[in-house]
Amino acid sequence: MPALSNPLRPILWIAHSLGGIIVKEALTIANREYQAYPTISSFTNAIFFLAVPHNGSPYASCGVFASTIAQAFTFQPDNSYLASVVPGSDYNKELNSRFQPLLQHYKFYTWIEGRPVPNIGLIVPEDSAKLGLSAPHEVCRFTERNHRNICQFSDENDLEWLVLSANISKAASDATTSFNYSPTLDRFQDLLEVKHHCAPYAGGVSEATNEAQTIVETMNMFQNSPELLEMERRAGSASEAALSLAKLLLAVITPIIHFLSSSPVAALGSLLLSTLLVALPDKNELLEKAEEGRQAEETIMEVEDWAIEMLNGQQRAALLASDHLQQAVDRIELQDTHEEHCLLLAKARLLQQEIQTLVMRNTQNIHERQIKYQRAERVVKRIQDVKKEVEGKDKKETYKHLAGQVTLFRKSGWCPEACVIL
Repeated sequence: MPALSNPLRPILWIAHSLGGIIVKEALTIANREYQAYPTISSFTNAIFFLAVPHNGSPYASCGVFASTIAQAFTFQPDNSYLASVVPGSDYNKELNSRFQPLLQHYKFYTWIEGRPVPNIGLIVPEDSAKLGLSAPHEVCRFTERNHRNICQFSDENDLEWLVLSANISKAASDATTSFNYSPTLDRFQDLLEVKHHCAPYAGGVSEATNEAQTIVETMNMFQNSPELLEMERRAGSASEAALSLAKLLLAVITPIIHFLSSSPVAALGSLLLSTLLVALPDKNELLEKAEEGRQAEETIMEVEDWAIEMLNGQQRAALLASDHLQQAVDRIELQDTHEEHCLLLAKARLLQQEIQTLVMRNTQNIHERQIKYQRAERVVKRIQDVKKEVEGKDKKETYKHLAGQVTLFRKSGWCPEACVIL
């Protein structure tokens, strides 16, 4: 398969059987509040599940599943993971519940075993292998393989490998060409390379401690700074305005959706629709409201971009301070430690722990703001796209088009109830 280069480095997961359970657990942990790994979940683009028992396996409790897995893996799975695939187990229910909010963020490729394991049967039946999402959110394939060999291929011309690799290539292409821009990305590499490109620190523990203490105070003060509070006020006002406009637009369009879904007789239906449209705002007024929504979302993008810029600057400074502190501590520890150094070393270690905690908090904050930025960016793009789509349409055709778009987004599960469609 050809390699694709992209500075955003989107992630594709490919998991077989219990590996899929581990991937789900990893992503839910990465997405959990106050964790230091939010970019793992936010940079994930698609997941390939090969015979993954999302709802358990009928053979999990009788040892067959364990023996089958043991033959497919080069390691012995932990008993807790084997217990997790017992149908109806508490862990299984709890993991699916935690993973549920992530379903809307990724595209899934589900490979289903179509052949039984000899003398045993289907290890992961269809109803357990499928997530139950609508296409194209979930792509499902029934294979001519059993649970053991669904991820094994004879050579590069193996039909199942050709199908799987083609889908992997498509997923990789989609990820590298359409992955959402984040305002954190153009600073990401710079942040990671700070330690590798900075000169060796020549200062002592006292100087490094003072530097670290200043950074800690700056990071703590920023959370309650007047500038941040004012920007948050702007974002809050914009969010309220956008939500109010979204609710208004949905309230206006919902009767059209209900009317069109009832499928009345054509002639009568056209008359009733025309009567209904008389009471609704005209096209220009509708587009003006959409423009207000776009401006509100762009304000949110501006605020989040500013906050991420500030937080990234703090991350860089904290990383440098922590590195300087570590270099200074290492030099003292290589020497005979005098009594007067003990207090300084203890303070330095406490500061390192505090910086680590603040960096984790900042990382989570950046992650949350990145999500808000991307959501607002998607809405702005959708507003611009739909405004182009309704150019040249009269009031009736505009409302019918918008109603169709709302229905489409609701069915796909990608659009929350109160999102701005225009």
